[in-house]
Amino acid sequence: MIGRALAPADDESGVNGVIVLSDKGWNRHFNRDPNVLGRTVPVGGAWFEIIGVMPAGFRGLEFKAPDFWAPLAQIGQFRPVHRGREDRVGVEIIGRLKPGVSMERARAQVAWIPATRAARLDPMQTLRQE
Repeated sequence: MIGRALAPADDESGVNGVIVLSDKGWNRHFNRDPNVLGRTVPVGGAWFEIIGVMPAGFRGLEFKAPDFWAPLAQIGQFRPVHRGREDRVGVEIIGRLKPGVSMERARAQVAWIPATRAARLDPMQTLRQE
């Protein structure tokens, strides 16, 4: 809708926290203010910059859209049980195959994600796993 969606660089540890609002969250908390981008708001005891608003109807993988989405690296701010253990949070990956891409190729492309994520958070962890 406005701004941008989350990007891989937003998930790096040590970067400033960012969130993307759902259309519902934009309406509920900001009365659809078109100047919401760049505002810094408190969420879960930390401050996050609003970088985007998703279009109406977008809900991600949820039945109903949440008020916002944040990078996985920030999960400790929202779920204290994961604080300090962000690299061990389990996630599901769902995607669509591009025309001409086989299931085997898609599996090979996503197989590196856990190791890559662990290396970003703890470079020694990847070495220990090998």
